[in-house]
Amino acid sequence: YTVALSSVQDTLGNVLSVPHNTSFATIDTIAPTVDSLTLAAGALLVSGNTVTVNASVSDTDLAFVDFSVDGALVASDKSAPYGTELVLPHAGDVVVRAVAQDQVGNRGAAKLLVLTVAADQVPTLNFMSPASGAEIGTGQQFTVQLQAADDLHIAEVVLSATGGMNFTQSRSNPTGQQFAASFALTAPVAFTGDGLIHLSALAVDATGQQSAPLLLDLALADSTPPSLQLSSPGEATAYAPGASGMTSLSFVDNVAVALVSCSATGAASGSQRWVLDPGTKSGTREFAFIVNTDAAAHALSFIGCQAYDSMNNVTGISL
Repeated sequence: YTVALSSVQDTLGNVLSVPHNTSFATIDTIAPTVDSLTLAAGALLVSGNTVTVNASVSDTDLAFVDFSVDGALVASDKSAPYGTELVLPHAGDVVVRAVAQDQVGNRGAAKLLVLTVAADQVPTLNFMSPASGAEIGTGQQFTVQLQAADDLHIAEVVLSATGGMNFTQSRSNPTGQQFAASFALTAPVAFTGDGLIHLSALAVDATGQQSAPLLLDLALADSTPPSLQLSSPGEATAYAPGASGMTSLSFVDNVAVALVSCSATGAASGSQRWVLDPGTKSGTREFAFIVNTDAAAHALSFIGCQAYDSMNNVTGISL
């Protein structure tokens, strides 16, 4: 402000010949006010979560807004719109304060926002498929589906297997409270142990909390048939009518071959079967046949053999 003095005279009528000017400045003592302190829409009030709070201030000479949690300063915002992200440090009541300060240092009264925060829960997990006790054939492709959930963020699902299979695999989830985890697997061809695949799964949330292990047993069933090979001198040598012939066969199975049978047709005859008790994973046999006495010249003989394993899987081959 400027004050100008003129036309000043004393008691005798003498007039001040030169006007007198003087200036002074007032002091700003009015503190800014935080009109409202609000939580961003959709915020999850769970301990450990990060939420956004916004302060509304109508004063124009604002320098910054201080934000504190439970009395501890966590952020200062110097530009509108005024707000900050903060981590909810614990369950129960969390007190958020916002204080505005103007350009000359006047600080207003704190605006309070009390947040009722829930404790962070461990994630949950369920097997969706296959069902407990489901039968999986040797060498078969199958898929394990799991559904995980968390009150904040389900981060990972881990699946392990022992028994008929041995592995540990995991699936990660970038964001979200729900996660459908899928594991594409192939059962082993070899049949070992107690014939069970023991699955164990757990879910991990973003804070590292783990669900209790979830267990599921699958029955590993032998669905792989034996392999069978035949050979005979008759493939390269002609037999005379009434002559005896021989065919060699070898067989292999992932579990055990229980029965082998062979028969001759066409220009030859004969049949034989071998019951293997106990079963064996591999072996050889000799099958004898006789060329028919009335066989025509250049007539063909056919040898057919089958191998059955203990689960009645069968392989047939002919020569």
